[in-house]
Amino acid sequence: MKKTTIFTACLSLGLAMTSTGSLFAQSWSLTGNAGTNSSSNFLGTTDNNALIFRTNNQRRIAITTGKYGGLEAGTSSLPGYIAIASRDIVDTLLPLIITGNIQSQTWGNSAGRTMGRLIRLNQGPSVANGGVNWYDMGIGQDTCFFITNHSVPPTFGNGTIRKRMIVVSPQDRVGINLPGNDAIGTGAVPTANFHTNGTVRLQNLPSGTGNVLVIDNAGNVYRGASTGRTASNPDPEVEKLRTEVAELKSMITALKQGYVRIATAEEKLLIQNSPNPFTSSTTIKYALPSSFQSAFMTVKDANGKVVKNYNITAQNGNVVLDGGELASGVYFYSLVVDGKTVETKKMVLNK
Repeated sequence: MKKTTIFTACLSLGLAMTSTGSLFAQSWSLTGNAGTNSSSNFLGTTDNNALIFRTNNQRRIAITTGKYGGLEAGTSSLPGYIAIASRDIVDTLLPLIITGNIQSQTWGNSAGRTMGRLIRLNQGPSVANGGVNWYDMGIGQDTCFFITNHSVPPTFGNGTIRKRMIVVSPQDRVGINLPGNDAIGTGAVPTANFHTNGTVRLQNLPSGTGNVLVIDNAGNVYRGASTGRTASNPDPEVEKLRTEVAELKSMITALKQGYVRIATAEEKLLIQNSPNPFTSSTTIKYALPSSFQSAFMTVKDANGKVVKNYNITAQNGNVVLDGGELASGVYFYSLVVDGKTVETKKMVLNK
C-alpha cells in the first residue's frame, strides 16, 4: 500500500512538472514554423537588452536597444560587415558592402592611412579575389567626403587604391581628380569652390554676353575687365582693323586697274567728303588740271564693287552722294582723270 501511494505521488509530481514545463517551452522550430501571429509571435527580447547573434560563439550581429535601436555588425575588437548580394539579368554579381573602419587600421596604401567611414560598391563578372570595379565613398581623416576606386581587385586586403576622384571638403569646396600621392586619408583637398586637375570640356554651350574669362598662372579663373563682344557690340579695335583691310583691298583693286598717283597738297585734286561719316548725303569736291580731256568719279564698297559712277565735265565742282541708296558701311571714292586713277579717299555711311 505504501509503495502504491509513493508511486502515485511521484507520477502526479512528474505530470505536474511536465505540464508546468510546457508553459515555458519554446515552440519555434529549426525546420520552420506555421500559424504564427505577428502581434504575439516574434524572435527577440522583452526587456531592455539587445538581441545578439553569434557564430563560433562570438558576437557577430546585434539588434540594439535605446531611443531608436540599430543594427550593429561586429565589435571594436572583431570588425564585421554587412553584404547584400544580388544578380542582374546577365548573372553578374552586384554586391553592396558597407564597412565601418577603426582608427589606425590600415585600409589605404600605407599604415595608418584609414579611409574613414566607408561605403563600397562593386560590380563585376566574378567574385574571385574580391570582385572587380570597386568604387568607394567615405570620409577621410581630413574630414573630407570622397569617392575613389581601386585600380585592381585585391588578392589580399584592399588592393591598390587610386587617388580620390571626387572630394567635398568641410568648406563646401568640390575637387575633381586632384593631384596627390595616395591621398586617401589626408591630402588632395580642394582649395577653391570648384577645383579640378587636368582637362575640362564644356560642350554645346549657348551663346551669350558678358565679361571674358581669364586664367592666371595658378589656374584660377576670373571674370576679366573686358566685355565679351557680339555682332551688335563689336570690338572697336577689331572694327578698325577691318576698315584698314578694306581700304587696302580697295587700293589694290585700283592698282590693278591703272596707275595711281598721289596728289600733292598744292594740287588738291580730290577733297575729303563732308560730312564724314554721314547718314543721308555727303558732298565731294574736286579740282581738275586745265589740260584734262575726260574725268569721272567712281564709288566702291569695301569689297571693291562699284556702286556709283559720276561723269565730270567741269574743271572744278562737287558731287553729291545720296546715302539712301546704299547700305551702311565703309566706301571708297576715286577720281579718274584721262583714264588713270589719280586719288582715292575713304568715307563712312552710318544709318
